[in-house]
Amino acid sequence: MKSTINLNKEVRSIRNPYLRRATEMALKDFMPRLRKLPSSLRHHPKDERGPGGLILHIRRMVWGCHGIMKQFDLSETECDCLITAAVFHDIGVVNAEKHDEKVIHADVSAGIFACYISKIIDPYLLAREIRCVQNIIRTHGGRWYPFHERPAKKLQLLFSLLDYIVSRTNVLVDPDGET
Repeated sequence: MKSTINLNKEVRSIRNPYLRRATEMALKDFMPRLRKLPSSLRHHPKDERGPGGLILHIRRMVWGCHGIMKQFDLSETECDCLITAAVFHDIGVVNAEKHDEKVIHADVSAGIFACYISKIIDPYLLAREIRCVQNIIRTHGGRWYPFHERPAKKLQLLFSLLDYIVSRTNVLVDPDGET
Protein backbone atom coordinates (compact mmCIF):
# COMPACT_ATOMS: atom_id res chain seq x y z
CA MET A 1 0.00 0.00 0.00
CA LYS A 2 1.28 3.48 -0.82
CA SER A 3 2.61 5.36 2.18
CA THR A 4 1.25 8.61 0.73
CA ILE A 5 -2.40 7.57 1.00
CA ASN A 6 -4.50 10.08 2.89
CA LEU A 7 -8.15 10.44 3.75
CA ASN A 8 -8.73 13.94 2.35
CA LYS A 9 -11.60 12.94 0.05
CA GLU A 10 -13.35 11.12 2.88
CA VAL A 11 -13.02 14.09 5.24
CA ARG A 12 -14.31 16.53 2.61
CA SER A 13 -17.59 14.58 2.55
CA ILE A 14 -18.32 15.78 6.12
CA ARG A 15 -20.51 18.86 5.68
CA ASN A 16 -20.60 20.09 9.28
CA PRO A 17 -17.61 22.46 9.47
CA TYR A 18 -16.87 21.66 13.12
CA LEU A 19 -16.93 17.89 12.69
CA ARG A 20 -14.85 18.22 9.50
CA ARG A 21 -12.26 20.48 11.20
CA ALA A 22 -11.93 18.19 14.22
CA THR A 23 -11.43 15.24 11.86
CA GLU A 24 -8.81 17.13 9.81
CA MET A 25 -6.90 18.08 12.95
CA ALA A 26 -6.92 14.53 14.31
CA LEU A 27 -5.77 13.04 11.01
CA LYS A 28 -2.96 15.57 10.75
CA ASP A 29 -1.70 14.40 14.15
CA PHE A 30 -2.37 10.67 13.71
CA MET A 31 -1.60 10.08 10.01
CA PRO A 32 2.09 9.17 10.50
CA ARG A 33 1.06 6.30 12.80
CA LEU A 34 -1.96 5.33 10.70
CA ARG A 35 0.34 4.85 7.71
CA LYS A 36 2.38 2.33 9.68
CA LEU A 37 -0.38 0.34 11.38
CA PRO A 38 -2.32 -2.66 10.15
CA SER A 39 -5.94 -3.27 11.02
CA SER A 40 -6.69 -6.05 13.47
CA LEU A 41 -4.73 -9.12 12.45
CA ARG A 42 -7.48 -11.33 13.77
CA HIS A 43 -10.65 -9.79 12.39
CA HIS A 44 -9.76 -7.93 9.20
CA PRO A 45 -9.03 -9.00 5.59
CA LYS A 46 -5.48 -9.93 4.59
CA ASP A 47 -4.92 -6.75 2.58
CA GLU A 48 -5.44 -4.70 5.76
CA ARG A 49 -2.86 -6.63 7.78
CA GLY A 50 0.18 -4.70 6.60
CA PRO A 51 1.34 -1.10 7.00
CA GLY A 52 -1.47 1.29 6.11
CA GLY A 53 -4.14 -1.35 6.68
CA LEU A 54 -5.93 0.83 9.21
CA ILE A 55 -6.23 3.60 6.61
CA LEU A 56 -7.70 1.13 4.12
CA HIS A 57 -10.18 -0.04 6.76
CA ILE A 58 -11.23 3.55 7.50
CA ARG A 59 -11.63 4.23 3.77
CA ARG A 60 -13.80 1.12 3.42
CA MET A 61 -15.93 2.21 6.36
CA VAL A 62 -16.50 5.65 4.83
CA TRP A 63 -17.40 4.01 1.52
CA GLY A 64 -19.88 1.77 3.35
CA CYS A 65 -21.35 4.76 5.20
CA HIS A 66 -22.02 6.42 1.85
CA GLY A 67 -23.87 3.26 0.81
CA ILE A 68 -25.96 3.36 3.98
CA MET A 69 -26.72 7.02 3.39
CA LYS A 70 -28.04 6.21 -0.09
CA GLN A 71 -30.24 3.35 1.13
CA PHE A 72 -31.76 5.02 4.17
CA ASP A 73 -33.44 8.39 4.48
CA LEU A 74 -30.81 9.98 6.72
CA SER A 75 -30.51 13.64 7.62
CA GLU A 76 -27.39 15.64 6.80
CA THR A 77 -26.49 15.53 10.50
CA GLU A 78 -26.82 11.73 10.62
CA CYS A 79 -24.63 11.40 7.52
CA ASP A 80 -21.95 13.65 9.03
CA CYS A 81 -22.04 11.67 12.28
CA LEU A 82 -21.57 8.38 10.41
CA ILE A 83 -18.61 9.63 8.35
CA THR A 84 -16.96 11.24 11.39
CA ALA A 85 -17.41 8.04 13.38
CA ALA A 86 -15.95 6.02 10.50
CA VAL A 87 -12.75 8.06 10.60
CA PHE A 88 -12.45 7.99 14.40
CA HIS A 89 -13.80 4.55 15.34
CA ASP A 90 -10.45 2.69 15.42
CA ILE A 91 -8.11 5.63 15.96
CA GLY A 92 -7.73 4.58 19.61
CA VAL A 93 -5.52 1.66 18.61
CA VAL A 94 -2.91 4.08 17.24
CA ASN A 95 -1.34 4.65 20.65
CA ALA A 96 -1.19 0.96 21.50
CA GLU A 97 2.12 -0.72 20.73
CA LYS A 98 0.38 -4.09 20.81
CA HIS A 99 -3.29 -4.32 19.96
CA ASP A 100 -4.93 -5.80 23.04
CA GLU A 101 -8.54 -6.83 22.49
CA LYS A 102 -9.29 -6.25 26.19
CA VAL A 103 -8.28 -2.60 25.93
CA ILE A 104 -11.50 -0.95 24.92
CA HIS A 105 -10.16 1.06 22.01
CA ALA A 106 -13.67 2.30 21.25
CA ASP A 107 -13.68 4.28 24.50
CA VAL A 108 -10.21 5.63 23.72
CA SER A 109 -11.36 6.55 20.19
CA ALA A 110 -14.46 8.33 21.54
CA GLY A 111 -12.24 10.25 23.97
CA ILE A 112 -9.87 11.29 21.19
CA PHE A 113 -12.83 12.58 19.18
CA ALA A 114 -14.08 14.56 22.22
CA CYS A 115 -10.63 16.07 22.70
CA TYR A 116 -10.39 17.30 19.12
CA ILE A 117 -13.95 18.63 18.87
CA SER A 118 -13.56 20.54 22.14
CA LYS A 119 -10.52 22.35 20.69
CA ILE A 120 -12.67 24.08 18.08
CA ILE A 121 -16.14 24.53 19.57
CA ASP A 122 -17.86 24.62 22.93
CA PRO A 123 -19.23 21.05 23.24
CA TYR A 124 -22.60 22.40 24.41
CA LEU A 125 -23.12 24.08 21.05
CA LEU A 126 -22.83 20.77 19.19
CA ALA A 127 -23.96 18.40 21.96
CA ARG A 128 -26.37 16.29 19.89
CA GLU A 129 -23.84 15.62 17.13
CA ILE A 130 -21.00 14.95 19.57
CA ARG A 131 -23.11 12.51 21.57
CA CYS A 132 -24.22 10.79 18.35
CA VAL A 133 -20.63 10.32 17.08
CA GLN A 134 -19.35 9.15 20.47
CA ASN A 135 -22.17 6.62 20.85
CA ILE A 136 -21.58 5.23 17.35
CA ILE A 137 -17.87 4.85 18.14
CA ARG A 138 -18.47 3.24 21.55
CA THR A 139 -20.91 0.68 20.15
CA HIS A 140 -19.18 -0.17 16.87
CA GLY A 141 -18.09 -3.60 18.12
CA GLY A 142 -21.70 -4.69 18.13
CA ARG A 143 -23.22 -7.60 20.02
CA TRP A 144 -20.41 -10.00 19.06
CA TYR A 145 -17.68 -8.03 20.84
CA PRO A 146 -17.90 -8.58 24.61
CA PHE A 147 -15.99 -5.47 25.67
CA HIS A 148 -18.02 -2.82 23.84
CA GLU A 149 -21.32 -1.21 24.68
CA ARG A 150 -24.20 -2.64 22.66
CA PRO A 151 -25.74 -0.65 19.80
CA ALA A 152 -29.16 0.66 20.82
CA LYS A 153 -30.14 3.13 18.10
CA LYS A 154 -30.51 2.91 14.32
CA LEU A 155 -27.21 4.59 13.39
CA GLN A 156 -25.31 2.59 16.00
CA LEU A 157 -26.73 -0.68 14.74
CA LEU A 158 -26.14 0.15 11.06
CA PHE A 159 -22.56 1.22 11.80
CA SER A 160 -21.73 -1.87 13.87
CA LEU A 161 -23.13 -4.15 11.16
CA LEU A 162 -21.15 -2.26 8.53
CA ASP A 163 -17.96 -2.61 10.57
CA TYR A 164 -18.61 -6.34 10.94
CA ILE A 165 -19.07 -6.75 7.17
CA VAL A 166 -16.17 -4.49 6.14
CA SER A 167 -13.88 -6.17 8.68
CA ARG A 168 -14.44 -9.55 7.09
CA THR A 169 -14.70 -8.68 3.40
CA ASN A 170 -12.19 -7.36 0.87
CA VAL A 171 -14.27 -4.42 -0.31
CA LEU A 172 -12.46 -3.03 -3.34
CA VAL A 173 -11.39 0.58 -2.90
CA ASP A 174 -8.57 1.95 -5.02
CA PRO A 175 -5.73 4.06 -3.54
CA ASP A 176 -7.45 7.29 -4.57
CA GLY A 177 -10.58 6.36 -2.66
CA GLU A 178 -12.70 5.39 -5.66
CA THR A 179 -14.67 2.16 -5.47
